[in-house]
Amino acid sequence: MGKGEVKGLKELAGMTKTNILIEWTRHVSRTNILLEGRAFEMAEAALNQCNKVLSIGAEVKDIKVGDFVLMGGTGRLITLNGTKYGIIKEHMVDA
Repeated sequence: MGKGEVKGLKELAGMTKTNILIEWTRHVSRTNILLEGRAFEMAEAALNQCNKVLSIGAEVKDIKVGDFVLMGGTGRLITLNGTKYGIIKEHMVDA
C-alpha cells in the first residue's frame, strides 16, 4: 500500500500534492427538529471540526494516515458511493 492509499477506497487513494482526504460525519438530528440549508451545513461543519485522515498526497510532510486533524479552513466535500468525504490542503490544518 502506497503513502496515500486507503484500504477499500481505491477510487480515493491517489490524493495529489498537499491534499488530505478526511472522514466526514453526516449530521443526524437527535431531536424532532429537522435542519435544512445553511443551518444543516453549519451543524455538519461543527460536527466535523476534528476529522480522521484517510489518505494523503505525496507532498504532505507532517500528517499521516490515521491521524486526527483540526481543520482551520474550508475544503471540498465529495460523495462517493453514498458516503461523504472531505478534501483539504495541508496548510488548512491547525492541529
